[in-house]
This record gives sequence, structure tokens and C-alpha cells, in this order.
Amino acid sequence: MRFFHPITLIIVALSHLAVAQPVMELIHTDEKPYSDSVAVHPDAAISFTKSFEGRGNGLAAQAADALQQLDDALSSSGLSRGDVANVRAYLTSAKGEDMSDHMGAWNEAFKAFFADNPLPPTRTTIGSFAAIDPDSLIAIDAIIASSKPSASAETLPANPRLMSGSENQLRSIAPYSSLLITSGVLADPLQEGGRDFGDMEQQTQSTLQKLEATLISWGLHLGDLAFTRVMLSPELDEEENRFLDTDGFLSGWEAFWSEKRVAAPPFSVFSGPGFSNSGRLIEIEFYAAFPDASGPFSQFPTHGEEQSSPILRAGNPTSFLSGSVALARDAKKIWLSGAIDRDRDTIHGQATEALLTLHDRLADHGIDFSSTAQLRAYLNFDGPFGPNFGNWNTAYRRFFDHKKVNPEKPVRTAFPIENLPSPLLIEIEVLAATRD
Repeated sequence: MRFFHPITLIIVALSHLAVAQPVMELIHTDEKPYSDSVAVHPDAAISFTKSFEGRGNGLAAQAADALQQLDDALSSSGLSRGDVANVRAYLTSAKGEDMSDHMGAWNEAFKAFFADNPLPPTRTTIGSFAAIDPDSLIAIDAIIASSKPSASAETLPANPRLMSGSENQLRSIAPYSSLLITSGVLADPLQEGGRDFGDMEQQTQSTLQKLEATLISWGLHLGDLAFTRVMLSPELDEEENRFLDTDGFLSGWEAFWSEKRVAAPPFSVFSGPGFSNSGRLIEIEFYAAFPDASGPFSQFPTHGEEQSSPILRAGNPTSFLSGSVALARDAKKIWLSGAIDRDRDTIHGQATEALLTLHDRLADHGIDFSSTAQLRAYLNFDGPFGPNFGNWNTAYRRFFDHKKVNPEKPVRTAFPIENLPSPLLIEIEVLAATRD
């Protein structure tokens, strides 16, 4: 039997005291240090930050430092801690390691940082293999929702709805903008039908080229990007030791943008096993803004029968996920914190229960899984890859791409990671969109 905790508090979080109407609403239950969900209204400017890597002695000091870097970026852009809607944390942790001490230090730093907020933002925390800086134990990135874009931001020449602020540490999207989001994308083989995907530098450029092709298919280009999230996988050296080829990634990243003569968007990086068992070393997803606020929705009535949903989905019709989705300018965007289950001991059982928890959180906003635009699953398992990944997919398809229950398919990133707090095998987060 499932027991549902009542909502103990729903509060409207004002980004600025002078704002007459809220731009986001946080829902907080129980005594968690983070909120379960946040609804960001279409009149909010949304900003995405790069990842900030901690410095200092020990995780507690590094967590405080990474959060201070975030605070400095916000302050220099005329934003505040009260504008933070969502935080992701990547804690360096070896496979199977007990994360209790790290989670405790991170929770304390998080609570202290957001102590003056009426309610804390939503959050997802996972165990990462390593950061770009090998001495960093934590990296964080954030999504900001404010009544106006960054005060110091400069409008990008290619897209008037995008502004870059604080030395490109964050990029803001103007209110009432249509967005484009992709599933995680992997590199193509060097030769068609082959199994050699090349080194990290080659795969970085291959993956970015595929993402560019997705943009072009929607009538967009690289100058329309607001943010990219990069997931790297370690390789084995000659002595069978794992290492992360950060130099290869940075070389491929910088070479791509230099060749395209486009300023790179802010990016966040974390690492985990990923799909390295197949030779894939990198996966990337992105957010972009349509320069015309209505984007692809201009051909549909705002509430007409032809396109009443604020989500347009594209991709292979035979796939159980969408390759990319567009969100309408008048969509309310709902980010859910990562959901887990501690009672089951299989990845299928934990995934099913986590999805049921997410379904409950969506119900708090009057919607269900048909409103899901994006889903991320972080998988933590040993043993054979195929059966474990297959069991996750079986659980997923009980709720999505199901003819009777829910035929809709979100964009999806399912990335095997280094660790989760024991005995967790999976953590799942969702972004939904509604006009209600």
C-alpha cells in the first residue's frame, strides 16, 4: 500500500519584493532540505548557469565555495538566491562508496545557503566519477527564474530573446519565449555501420554536429542555444585504470565553436560510466530559444483543437522517446526534484516507485505524465549492462509510450552514473509543461 504525505506548505516565492505577481511557486513537503517541485510561470525570465566546481579542503568547504561562486554570478547579474528554482549537484564518489558523509556535508551547505529563502529550490544530487578539475569534489549548476533577465546581460546578436551575462557564466531567456529541448545525444561511429566511435575529441565534435542538425531541423542554429549539459565517461589506460579525458573533451569543444565562429553557450559537465561499454564517451543535451517568441506554435491557435498541448514532439515514430520537444511561449514549466525509492531492491522496482512519486508530484499541479516534456534517469548498478538497462526501460514503458496509459513520449536522457546514496539504484527527475 502506498502512503502519501500531505502537502504541509505551498508558498509563492517572489523573485523581487517589488514584483506584484510571482514568477514561480515552490511546493515543499516533509522536512527535506529541498522542495519537491517548482512551477515557473511563462512571464519569468529563465537563466541557466555553467557548472561551478568547488575548491578547498574537504567536501563541506568545497560545497560552500561552489555555492558562493553561484552567488557571485547571480549578484553580478542583478539576480539573487531567491531566484534559484533548481540546483543539480554532482558529488565525486567511487562506485559503491557510502555517500552519507558527503550528502550530510552537502545538505548542510545547501540549507545554510538558502536559509533566507521562504522555501528552498528543487534539487537533484548524484555521485560523479570526477570533475573537470581533478581536485574538485563537487560541481553544481542551477536554473534561475526571475521577473526580468540578468541586469548586466548583453543580448546576443543572433537571437534577441537570449542574453549572456556574468562572463558567460549564465545565459538568460526572455519571458514568453518558446524553447527547444533535446534528448541526450551520442556520437556516431567514424564509419557507417562500424563500432569505432573515435577518441573523446572526435566524439565531442560528432555529438555537437548531431545537435546542430537537430537545431537546423527546427529552423534554428547554434546562436540560439541557451545551455548544454555534457556527460562524460571515463576510459581505461594501458594498466586498466580509469581516467577521464577532459583535455580531449575541451579540445573538441573549443575546436567546434571556433570553427563555427559562434560563442559557446554556458555548459555543465559531470561524469559517470555512461555508455562507455559500447565505446561511447560523451552524451550531450541542450536547451535553445526560438528567436520568434511563438516559434513553431505560430501556425496553431493558442488554445485551438489542432494544438492544445504546449508541447510539440519530434523524432523517430518507432522510438519510445522523442528526439526533441518544443515548449510553447505560454507554457508553465514544472521542474520536479529527483525522486527515489529505498524500499525495493531491484532497478525495476525502484524505478516504478520513483515514477509513481513523480506522478503524485505532477498531480499536485493538476497534471499527469502526458504533460511530461523531459525525463532524466540516473542509473547506478553493477553487473550486466543490458539486463539492468532493459529493466529500467520496462518500468519506463509502464508510464510512457503506452497506448492505453499514456502515448506521449518525452525527450529522455538515461545515463549510468558512478554512485547514488546506498542502496539506491536509480534517481529520476522530470520537467513538465502545462497551459493550466
